[in-house]
Amino acid sequence: MAGDEGAQGGRIPKGLTQKERMRRKLKTKRGRAEYNKRKITVERLCGQLSTVQGIDPFLLRGLAKVRGEWLLACTSHNLLKLFRNRDRAVGAKFRARRHLAMGLAAG
Repeated sequence: MAGDEGAQGGRIPKGLTQKERMRRKLKTKRGRAEYNKRKITVERLCGQLSTVQGIDPFLLRGLAKVRGEWLLACTSHNLLKLFRNRDRAVGAKFRARRHLAMGLAAG
């Protein structure tokens, strides 16, 4: 079959359509590995937004408004992650100093 042979070497020609460029890219191991990363990063975020935060369909219409709504949803997701991991972000060294200073001040 014509679609079963491996990808040609070198850069992807500029004259190809987006569909042809993606088809050629997915024939390589590197291209498939890069494409598979999308499943991990994007799907996790979408699942988190829909199940935990209850954000499923977009409420607004129009590309600019949907982009704004998506930006707000992603910002709230990132703020929630920062809030949940605030103790880890501080670092063990700082926490140790804080506890030591609190112990010295109390004694």
